[in-house]
Amino acid sequence: MNWGTTPLILGHRGYAAQAPENTLAGFRLAAERKVPGIELDIHLTADGRVVVVHDHNLKRTTGLDAVVEQTRYDQIRELDAGSWFDPKFHAERPPLLEDLFAEFGSTFVYDIEIKQEGKAATGIEEQLLGIIQRFGLEENCMVSSFNPFPLRRFRRLAPSIPVAAIYSSDYDVPPILRYGLGAYISGAPQVIKPDHQKINRLWAWYHVRLRRRIVLPWTVNHPDTARRMASYGVAGIITDDPGEILEAIVTNQLREA
Repeated sequence: MNWGTTPLILGHRGYAAQAPENTLAGFRLAAERKVPGIELDIHLTADGRVVVVHDHNLKRTTGLDAVVEQTRYDQIRELDAGSWFDPKFHAERPPLLEDLFAEFGSTFVYDIEIKQEGKAATGIEEQLLGIIQRFGLEENCMVSSFNPFPLRRFRRLAPSIPVAAIYSSDYDVPPILRYGLGAYISGAPQVIKPDHQKINRLWAWYHVRLRRRIVLPWTVNHPDTARRMASYGVAGIITDDPGEILEAIVTNQLREA
């Protein structure tokens, strides 16, 4: 994956400001608005399918109080994943990763976040890599997670595909992982995804300028914040409203030209 001098804008869970997260409707909106990248979340279902959904439990976005990993996809695909956001999205269903790739192919750069609790291998890394390879999207994908253990396993399977440790200071993140140490556990400290609130000029000087790391802050939803992140030299910006942030970055470049 090649990183340019301008931050790559990635739509958080598709286009979360204007469409239900992790649905084809949100990804289609991102494509219509010419957003270059999307961030999405994956789980492995009980029958070994790679489904695009954020939470470990399906209740918040579908109404079904069930753990994704304990539910078969033939049950999940019948769920309404859009009405919680707006009734007009009632027909949206949790898609498989292969559905997303089949529709959009190389339209996007994909930041695929593995959602997994614990250290034990589940096989999600092998399934993910197989789908990426089947669609020939190795150059379009990176893989990220709060959990460094699936990142380490994926990196061993596919060393040419970037992996990135995600971190923040939230209390639901284990203390050892709140400061980016997951990048070292994963064995790939050169690409990191910190909460944007952790980034200031001194932090950016150290990580971006001195250590030359690829930094992708999340979730940046204000144009002024995005422009500040861009001035620090970050490689990408993850945002709920990628159209607005993309316009802010492009407009700022035109002013500076």
